[in-house]
Amino acid sequence: MVRVTGRRTGRRYWIPVGYQHDGDTITVLVSKAPRKQWWRNYRDPGPADVLLRGRTLHGRAHVVPAESTTFQEAIERTLRRVPGLGRQFGIRYDRRAGLTPAQRRTVAANAVVVSIELDGTAD
Repeated sequence: MVRVTGRRTGRRYWIPVGYQHDGDTITVLVSKAPRKQWWRNYRDPGPADVLLRGRTLHGRAHVVPAESTTFQEAIERTLRRVPGLGRQFGIRYDRRAGLTPAQRRTVAANAVVVSIELDGTAD
């Protein structure tokens, strides 16, 4: 879960998310992103808390640009792990072939990747 502080209200919310954990980085793929608000708090980098295996970890989050290699790698990595997730984007993902250019555009129009760099502190 990611704890988000509202940009305008200052209220804090815990949001359940799917994620990938690699070293000190948590990567969150936000599907149907145009319908969701929480990730918009990280268009500019900002503090984020993550509840992971019963521990609250602290870090800094930012939205990964859709045109970046990091974005594409995060999408491919997630879909390789959970190919059925492609349905969330209206595509049929094939692990052997990977994403086609048209599928990449479709996913980029409907998804956001949030990267959270953990700072090593915890509650």
